[in-house]
Amino acid sequence: MVWKTIEKIEQIVARIHAHPEYSRGVRKETMYVLQREAANHSLALELEALANGQKPSEVEIKEIRSHICDAWQYVSQYGINLTTVAMLGSLVAPEAHPYNTFRITEVTFGRFTPPSKENIPGLIDNLLWRLNNSGFSPVIKAIEAHIEMVRIHPYEDGNGRSARLLQNIYLQEAGYPPAIIPGSDRELYIGLLERTLTDRYRQTLSIENPSENEVLFHKYIAAKVLSSAEHLEQQLRTRRVYCVMFKGKEEKGVVYSTAKMLRGYGKRRNSHGFCVRVIPPSGRKKHALEILGDVSKQDVLEIMKRCAEKYNFKYDLVSVIE
Repeated sequence: MVWKTIEKIEQIVARIHAHPEYSRGVRKETMYVLQREAANHSLALELEALANGQKPSEVEIKEIRSHICDAWQYVSQYGINLTTVAMLGSLVAPEAHPYNTFRITEVTFGRFTPPSKENIPGLIDNLLWRLNNSGFSPVIKAIEAHIEMVRIHPYEDGNGRSARLLQNIYLQEAGYPPAIIPGSDRELYIGLLERTLTDRYRQTLSIENPSENEVLFHKYIAAKVLSSAEHLEQQLRTRRVYCVMFKGKEEKGVVYSTAKMLRGYGKRRNSHGFCVRVIPPSGRKKHALEILGDVSKQDVLEIMKRCAEKYNFKYDLVSVIE
């Protein structure tokens, strides 16, 4: 069920934001990588259509990717509101949608005829109001933004890219990682979305009363968010950082022997990327050790206790979370 998936996501996100050993710097860095990956795959879903069946050049791909990233930065900076959503089309697809407002022509896509151009501002305003005032999970709100942006089709072009981008910015604003829809899932993703849109245009479902087709779409997107959340936590877990600060003037041999014992722990655990760096004394600062890897603070304390008893020294241990 989608609610079980959402519950797992919420548990991971809660740990990510509250865990005393998870680095904010690593979280920011990994979120950026996930966002770039989401943008790249969003583009990959549409490359064939964008090039009219022909493979686009590297220059064209780079330019379109740049537009998506510019749009992400703009909406992230100014927030999701009627003005920024109106601007989104010209940022994502400036050549096909060259004006800073919603579309000014009637369009069709596939077998669908979206709402009239005159109704777009009101529909978008209503969508944003509903999302801001509902008690639904951030994941459900993000998926609703995705579905309705495609259904309303507010721009001449770039509606799919804009819908996926807005979905992921809703997730970002709630502290959630993005849903990455891989280009290899193109047929599956489009099929799920088209069946959901068919029900929406027939007015047979809503966010409060989803059809079976929409439930399947919810499950698909929620699974992608869960995958990103699991990847993010794995990166945080394997890149925890600690600093051991020696209180006395320990001999170099004691410091390096302690570092060796810590490295031995990493080898026994086969911890990927585990390393210990000796920081030499400088000025008034004494020797220190920097520990990086998949190890809990409790484990480090236990090893350091044995080292301190063996070599008779005192120390302070801190988690480095910046």
